Amino acid sequence: QETGLRLFFEAVEAGCRRVCLTSPTGGGKTRTTLEIAKRYLREGKKVVWHTNRKMLLEQTAEVFEGHGIVAGKRAAGHFPEFHHNFQLASVQTERARSLNTHKWELHEADLAIFDEAHLNGGPTCQKLAAAHLAANPRCVQLGLTATPLDGPVRKIHVYRDNGNQRHILTGTMAKLWADIATVFTDITPADFQPLVDII
Repeated sequence: QETGLRLFFEAVEAGCRRVCLTSPTGGGKTRTTLEIAKRYLREGKKVVWHTNRKMLLEQTAEVFEGHGIVAGKRAAGHFPEFHHNFQLASVQTERARSLNTHKWELHEADLAIFDEAHLNGGPTCQKLAAAHLAANPRCVQLGLTATPLDGPVRKIHVYRDNGNQRHILTGTMAKLWADIATVFTDITPADFQPLVDII
């Protein structure tokens, strides 16, 4: 947890605006992210936590409230409290009310957290990520996942091609991780090539 916290802030200080934090289930992602969010909130900054399941939204609210942090809930079945610097947002509700109908303004976050990043590499989260950057170019986006990068992916090979850094994923999860990385890290789709293409 301490390593994840340190590495996150080192990456942000180095100019990275998209970070993906991986840790096994029960490995402390929520606790680490709580500490990251608390630091932002102490500095008067705004934070939004996107999740795709109501159960996770409620669990996250309980964790933060247990640490004295009250969240506005941007989800169906909740009265929106937009004045809170910390917002918990349902991906589906944000799509319907912020992206599609514009009934709500997007929370202008300094930190946008995307829980379950392995499930959120699709068009809705890509649009939300782009909207956060359009609203605040200094917004840091943090993707969280328990899907291990060193498990089914096997390896990320990094090599130089005419001076450009390339990342090659191997294994059954390669496409999924390429999708996640293009949303939640500062890597572009051109950085990824399947291993078969270079053999």
